Amino acid sequence: MTWSVPSGATSFSLKRSTTSGGAYSIIASNLTQASYRDVSFVPNTTYYYVVSALNALGESPDSAQVSARPTTGLPDVVVTAVNWSPANVFTGVNMVFQATVSNRGSAPTPSGGIVLGVGFNVDGAGTVSWSSTYTTALAPNATVTLTGDGGPLGVNYWTATVGPHIVSATVDDINRFPESIEDNNTTTASFTVFTARYAINSGGPGVGSFAADSNVAGSANTFSVTTTIDTSGVPNARAGGSLSDRALGRFRLRAEQPGSR
Repeated sequence: MTWSVPSGATSFSLKRSTTSGGAYSIIASNLTQASYRDVSFVPNTTYYYVVSALNALGESPDSAQVSARPTTGLPDVVVTAVNWSPANVFTGVNMVFQATVSNRGSAPTPSGGIVLGVGFNVDGAGTVSWSSTYTTALAPNATVTLTGDGGPLGVNYWTATVGPHIVSATVDDINRFPESIEDNNTTTASFTVFTARYAINSGGPGVGSFAADSNVAGSANTFSVTTTIDTSGVPNARAGGSLSDRALGRFRLRAEQPGSR
């Protein structure tokens, strides 16, 4: 659908009904362009459309009604979210990407062994991994999460390098089947890879995100303090009890240089 732009309009709402004259339901809002492609419908059903314009003063009356009767349905697959594991990424970590895929079209994706694939590209430098084993038909309005299961290097992951990055997930990336819209298959997400640091519970076992102490020879010497220990600058800090002389020394070093050991 396309429509003319009235003076002063800042956005539009498109409404649809299966009954001439309404009642209408909003199928797209906050549109900033004077056009819309409706791909979610039941074939051989007549639909009636109106559009209204909005600005800071409110909403206009509905436009004159138009109608259309689509006869052939096609899928329209889009990526609605991109995720990865592990969630916190450091240099050298192997990242496995996931894409949430939705079919917004009017027909299911093909079955019979045809793959609903996703390619993952980092920083526009080329495909680093992909998902290529899902062959179940995805019904209209259905959603599935697809995880990387292979890649050009024979692995399903990307080994993280330090710095900010952008991952692009493209569904039906090699056009295995026709869609009602072919130019809305890619979604991007940003992430940052950090240099690895160590969080250690000095003189004790693993607690939360802190690993158990290691590489320390035991000592029979213990030291106690009666003054309050200021942990305001140490995330997830725990204070109390006694520390071995070796652990106490490392606690002081950690307090002076957060993130160091």
